[in-house]
Amino acid sequence: MAARRTNRVVFDADVTLAMPLERVWRELLDWGGHGRWIPMTRVDVDPADPNRFVAWSGLGKLALEDRMHATDIQFDGQRGTCHVNKLGPVLVGFADLTVTAAGTGTRVQWHEDVAVPYVPKALTPVVAKVSGMLFAFALKRLAKA
Repeated sequence: MAARRTNRVVFDADVTLAMPLERVWRELLDWGGHGRWIPMTRVDVDPADPNRFVAWSGLGKLALEDRMHATDIQFDGQRGTCHVNKLGPVLVGFADLTVTAAGTGTRVQWHEDVAVPYVPKALTPVVAKVSGMLFAFALKRLAKA
């Protein structure tokens, strides 16, 4: 069986939300609730481990399965960080989430580095730019959820 070809897509989304830090942190770590603010997404959380979950993004049978495990979760009331391992079967890599106080709101930084199958290397900068824009859009929806 031939190995499938993948290329890395790396992107950042950096937004400031007019929400208290603790609330943003709770919403980000409510893995099952991500579907409220990430379009066309639902998340199934493992009942045995609330930091293991599968996100389904897309429509019906065309939904992409994205298995994940959140680790290194730290929050001290001023800053929160979380590392999310992306375990496949399609996307493999990680996402790092950071929240910090920003005036009366909260700055959210989302950094993602994933291997994406079937995307030609020449298109990875475009996919990265669009992905960063889509994640920024989704994070702004979090403030309205």
